[in-house]
Amino acid sequence: MRLLDYKRRPRVMVVAHGHPYERDPFMRMFEAFPEAEPFIVEHPVAPKLLNPAGVEDVDAIVFYDMPGGSPRDGPGYYVDPPEDFKTGFLELLDQGKPMVFLHHAIGGWPSWEEYSELLGGKLIHFPDVVRGKHLPDGGYRQNVTYDLSAVDAAHPIFEGLPSSFSIEDEAYLFDVFEDSIEPLVRSSFPAVSENFYSLALAVTGTMDSNEGWSRPQGSQIVGWTKKARNSQIVYLQAGHGPSAYANPHYARLLHNAIKWVIAQNNAPRPTG
Repeated sequence: MRLLDYKRRPRVMVVAHGHPYERDPFMRMFEAFPEAEPFIVEHPVAPKLLNPAGVEDVDAIVFYDMPGGSPRDGPGYYVDPPEDFKTGFLELLDQGKPMVFLHHAIGGWPSWEEYSELLGGKLIHFPDVVRGKHLPDGGYRQNVTYDLSAVDAAHPIFEGLPSSFSIEDEAYLFDVFEDSIEPLVRSSFPAVSENFYSLALAVTGTMDSNEGWSRPQGSQIVGWTKKARNSQIVYLQAGHGPSAYANPHYARLLHNAIKWVIAQNNAPRPTG
């Protein structure tokens, strides 16, 4: 593994697109992080770089993408990841590359089952099989004000933060693989289908509706850490739009997560 050069700020590559977002306010959140040197790479260029050679001088990668297809394309939109991308991505995890995944990245490659297992959860836009179970499409609810609370306020990712803070953002009703993650953040917004709208209805033209749709109760866990091969990763469900980007507590949570994965993945490892 390449050792960090602490004479410079860590370089943080932000991978985006495959889902609409407001680029300028989003990147301002990273540019306000004095302890890192962020830059953005969007699809379709990003997959060509996501391999050990392409990001050799990158200290951490933040994924804010959903490249498995555009939901606006309707049912069957899922796009399989290119084989060379899969190979490069898995090699990065084997190397221990620090990674943070935000918001819609949990639905990044819905047809690639291993990707969801590596991340620790999955968001589906249409009825699908998740871990062997046939499940309805996931849910969303925009412009919700709720609280994010630390599972363990002493965790370094909550350094300098209150144990609970309010945020206005988009919430998801999605699948969290609680048996394979270390919970980090809980949401106060009840994860029941009555509080959400159907993603399949939204994608096919009926926004903000849950008519004829229901889903099993979800998890209140909306942020976690996880070992993915040799990488310690972080997932944070919050982060949909400018109201979240401008929240100083959310920005600090993200900045802390980046610092934490860099520190974890560059810590000395046992030998022998």
